[in-house]
Amino acid sequence: MRPLRAYGGDCTISGRLDAPEEKRLTDLLNESALLVVSDVTLRSLEDGHGVTVPVLELEMSDVYAVEATGGRGTQQQRLGTRSARIALGVGPYRVVGWVHAPKSADPLAAFTRGRTMVPLTDAQIVFFGAGSEVVRDVEVLIVNRDHIGSLATAEGDVELPRELGMVPVDPRAKDLTGAVYVEPPSDDDLK
Repeated sequence: MRPLRAYGGDCTISGRLDAPEEKRLTDLLNESALLVVSDVTLRSLEDGHGVTVPVLELEMSDVYAVEATGGRGTQQQRLGTRSARIALGVGPYRVVGWVHAPKSADPLAAFTRGRTMVPLTDAQIVFFGAGSEVVRDVEVLIVNRDHIGSLATAEGDVELPRELGMVPVDPRAKDLTGAVYVEPPSDDDLK
């Protein structure tokens, strides 16, 4: 059994997953439409109350992100990569991390295609839980691309906007959400 910490649309999910430790969690998540999790605690983002259940069938379509646990797979599975730092709005979560792609591919282009669950390394996930901001630094965070509302490249240290899900986007980026981030007017603009 390996520990599981996942993020849903209205709660965090913690429990234990019956999966081999040596198998990469990213591969497991991409292969499964449904995970069976035991010793589960669901914690509401709104008020922080928790619900505990012995077993939960968790549909991957309900999962926004998962903290990676367990093995990294075999050495033969690993490739040399290029990386890019990105900032994401994923439902009620703000995420910054490094996306990786084969050396011959553009990491951002690779991120927008392919498998649904994509790992980010040296990631940070920020959200509001029971009225307080929660910041978690995670070695690997696996993000569900189907729930991404905004995406931007991130240079250096990034301070994400406080409005949940609103991340400044590259003006050249294609906006798939229909949402537009507007920089608030400065004091000089109001004169």
